[in-house]
Amino acid sequence: MIKVNKILNTCSACPSQWEGTTEDNQNIYVRYRWGHLSICFRPSGDEIFDLDYGDTFDGFMDYPTLKKLTAEIIEFPEHEYETY
Repeated sequence: MIKVNKILNTCSACPSQWEGTTEDNQNIYVRYRWGHLSICFRPSGDEIFDLDYGDTFDGFMDYPTLKKLTAEIIEFPEHEYETY
């Protein structure tokens, strides 16, 4: 299980995206666009999670949905941060 300590919503829609830091100080990038959710480590680009979800033109995902879809692999904080 990957534990994320901080997560910041950097864009709310089209795409919905977040940037965060794991408990072992790795940076992650989360993006939901075109009905596809992907999460990867930065800067390596190594993918952590990959899921087609919703319609082809979907680009909005709220934080509770992100947490629900990734709960078996990633533990996100209870709330997203507005600033680091």
